[in-house]
Amino acid sequence: MRESVMGNKPLVVQGVQCCTLSVLMTTLAIHMLSLALPIMTLQVYDRVLPHHTTHTLEILIIGVCIAIALEAVLKVSRAYVIGWTGAAFEHRLSCELVEHTLAADLKHLKREGIGADLQRLTAASKLKGFYNGELFATFLEGVFVVIFIALIWYIAGALVLVPLTILALFSVLTIHLGKHLKEYLDVRNYCDDNRYNFLVQALAGVHTIKASGLEQIFRRRYEFMEQQSGLSNLLVARSSSSAFNSGAVFSHMMVAAVITFGALQVIDNKMTVGALVACILLAGRIMQPVQKILQVWVRSQDFDLTQKQVKQVLDTPTIARPKTAKPIAQKGHVGLEDVCFRYDDNAPWMLERISLEIKPGETIHITGHEGAGKSTLLKIIAGIYKPDQGSVAIDGHSLPSLSTKVLSRHVAYLSDTNSIFRGTIRDNLTRFGMVSGDEALKISNELSIQEDIARLPAGFDTNLEGTIADSIPPGLKQRILIARALAQQPRIILFDNADRALDRQSFKAFRDYLKQRQPDVAMIIISDDAEMVALAQKHYLLYEGQLIEQKAENLEIPTEEVRL
Repeated sequence: MRESVMGNKPLVVQGVQCCTLSVLMTTLAIHMLSLALPIMTLQVYDRVLPHHTTHTLEILIIGVCIAIALEAVLKVSRAYVIGWTGAAFEHRLSCELVEHTLAADLKHLKREGIGADLQRLTAASKLKGFYNGELFATFLEGVFVVIFIALIWYIAGALVLVPLTILALFSVLTIHLGKHLKEYLDVRNYCDDNRYNFLVQALAGVHTIKASGLEQIFRRRYEFMEQQSGLSNLLVARSSSSAFNSGAVFSHMMVAAVITFGALQVIDNKMTVGALVACILLAGRIMQPVQKILQVWVRSQDFDLTQKQVKQVLDTPTIARPKTAKPIAQKGHVGLEDVCFRYDDNAPWMLERISLEIKPGETIHITGHEGAGKSTLLKIIAGIYKPDQGSVAIDGHSLPSLSTKVLSRHVAYLSDTNSIFRGTIRDNLTRFGMVSGDEALKISNELSIQEDIARLPAGFDTNLEGTIADSIPPGLKQRILIARALAQQPRIILFDNADRALDRQSFKAFRDYLKQRQPDVAMIIISDDAEMVALAQKHYLLYEGQLIEQKAENLEIPTEEVRL
């Protein structure tokens, strides 16, 4: 991988190697062969035509044809190597970004909206041009600009001042045009993030928008965002295209200037016609690499911004898990020792030195005010969050030593905020093949959801999108989520208000299931329902980061929820 033209530390993508040596040798050969035509022209005008040597002309033509053919083959080969490396880089970086995001510690994962996250995850396509060897080839071509200028000086002497002057003017103009491009790109990225976030929000809540009669308001808001995004795109396009288009103008200026001043030298007998034609061809070769280099400089403004976004994702701390799923015995034992946690390093502890042991067959209930950290505590036990201090053990094994596959078999986290995956009901119940069909069918029967699924036209093959537009009621959707978590018969059940969307019949079936499994499992309940709280043998209050055990007579019993 190459460093950016702005000097930033380059990204290192495992499994992708830039074929630097191949690109180097190919580029050198291409530009050496490109000198064949100017040299042939010089020889034809200065030696072949004056002496009428047709034999020499035949040899020169054959040599130039071979050189042109080899140059074409090498260009195609280099394009193939660069294209393949770019595709491999884009594929591997995209996979690495998604893999890193899925393994990230959610505490440190920045949430700036789904639109911004999508832009970061699709940034690999913008970066591949700087990591596939194309950048290296461009700067290597820049070295030949010096060689071409040296040849013009060798052939025509003072005429070399003409292309040097044109190059200097072109460089100054391009730098002047591109100096504000970075600022324009910042504005464009900000506008695009806002627009994409708004689009995702609007599409996800389109039913609510229609039900509330907010179509006009949302349309006007989007029109304003689209206007801001369009203006920022206009500024970026104007700044970058001005630099690109000026290259063609200066290329014609250079050829015209070389012809003009070269013709004057030919008239004064200071150079030959062959030398003039050779200088014209060399001058035409100069501008192309220079244009590419300046285009790279302009693109580097966007590249730096994109690379910072990608590094934000790759620098996010992850929760280390073993890759191999080494099975352990299911016991139903949970142990917490001096667990501390906070979302912000500068904030007070949300959970402070919490120690707790839950044995198989024990059920505890945790209560506390809104925002006390009850759900956070369950997520730490489930391995979703990593404690800042202290340790958590599941069945005698520390959380970091368990793979996600093993952890999901031992621990079920039931919440009303879990999501349906896009796919069929069968896919969701089996976790796309992770759980056997027999296990999924068994839990469906135990939770009495098989009959409701059977009433659907497609049954278990009913497609779900995970949105409000799904054709099944919210209660059935919540029961599918609960069944998905319990399909592997885990011995540790973390219940976080997962009953809120259940009707009376569904709640009774679910509570009966928990009561049946209660002697064999460790269970933590967070609920406002008196029937759920009644399952617990111990009760705790989470207050100011401390877990305080409460006596049954001092417990404030919640009211029974009204269910239809």
